[in-house]
Amino acid sequence: MSDSLEELVKIISIITALVACVRLIISISNRSVIEIILISKSTRAWEDFIEVLLALLFIIVSLTFPVLFLKLEMNESILGFLMVCTSILFVCSLLIIIGYSITYFFTNKIKKYVEVLKKCVLTNMISLLLICYFAIFSLKSEILIKINSKDLGDVIYGFVSLYVFLVFAFYIYRNIYAYYNGVKNVAYKVELIDSNQLKELYYIFALDTDRLIFANYPVSKKSLTLPVYLYYPKEKSLYRFSKEQ
Repeated sequence: MSDSLEELVKIISIITALVACVRLIISISNRSVIEIILISKSTRAWEDFIEVLLALLFIIVSLTFPVLFLKLEMNESILGFLMVCTSILFVCSLLIIIGYSITYFFTNKIKKYVEVLKKCVLTNMISLLLICYFAIFSLKSEILIKINSKDLGDVIYGFVSLYVFLVFAFYIYRNIYAYYNGVKNVAYKVELIDSNQLKELYYIFALDTDRLIFANYPVSKKSLTLPVYLYYPKEKSLYRFSKEQ
């Protein structure tokens, strides 16, 4: 009886965690343009971090579960060949990234090859994921032995280490891409307008109890684009948000 209760508690905990994750994903992915503008920088950074964690967790699950539990097989010679080819691709793209970065500090002429750098960053990231995939394939038998013998310490440590490594690697790739792609600052114009114009606008949704969102035409929250109107019922103030030209 106690064992059954313990299993039930574990199942409920897992389901609760999954529901919380799904709700968070829906909440983040369903943000409107005005919500993105108005939420704090720290909240935006935190939500971005959560999105990265969940996306990489999905990638790791996609890499490992089919290999370990769907009885996928691959010839050792083919696996070794693919590992070598992927490793060469990883090293070559990495050398190009390093060479570009070094040259960039001495001359701006290399900026015209920034598109090549972007492709190399993407290639390097994909090749790294493939190396992880092929490595899991090559260690499949050892991992399954430990799982079947319930010796999960090394398995959990290995996958947590891989997860943390991929999180750091992703941020490195993204920062490299953003640095050479240039920072694009977007300016927004905020105007206090006559609240009587409210009768010409369409109500879209409530940002919270004190802020209502309106638009020039009926549109779904997800498809909302600038300009939008923010109305404070208590102050009877209407603001127009638009992108600075």
